Amino acid sequence: MKDLEDFHYFLGIEVIHTPKGILISQRHHTLSMFFKFGMTEYKSISTPMDRNMKLCPDSGQPCNPTWFRQIAGSLIYLRMTRPDPSYPFGLINQYMSQPKAEHLQCTQRILWYVSGTKDRALSYRAGVANTLVGYTDADWAGNAGDRRSTSGFAFSLGSFAIVWTNKKQPKVALSSTEVEYRGAAVTTCEAI
Repeated sequence: MKDLEDFHYFLGIEVIHTPKGILISQRHHTLSMFFKFGMTEYKSISTPMDRNMKLCPDSGQPCNPTWFRQIAGSLIYLRMTRPDPSYPFGLINQYMSQPKAEHLQCTQRILWYVSGTKDRALSYRAGVANTLVGYTDADWAGNAGDRRSTSGFAFSLGSFAIVWTNKKQPKVALSSTEVEYRGAAVTTCEAI
């Protein structure tokens, strides 16, 4: 056996060891993504998606599907260390088969957000009490195409973000209360 000491880089994920704990980031992947897509000149914005934006499957002109899929695939890989734009990542992935110009614009906005937050990292602090904390939320009829809702949850154990996800609900909900109950039920199952 051989002791290789602390690792610092694994599958595009940077691990930074500090006296207070560990930071996990994908800064290098983010920077290489901008270089790959020719975004050396970019602007930074504070939110990954316009709050009132509703994407439709049939709106707008078609765009280059290969280009769209490459950008979306690179963004999917960022989900491992970036829970903050998880919802927009999932939203754009619904349009992989027939992307439109509107979907590509949404993807570019997410890239601009990521460019301004490329230094963010998951922080795993040492010496924090291991208390399980969960959060859940849902939107009602958030998808303009099929009127289905999206719900999501996030859990942390102490300072450790351990799981986060968002998923479109399988059936159309009749009320916002029904959507919230479905989301809470899925979150409860995950907690158990």
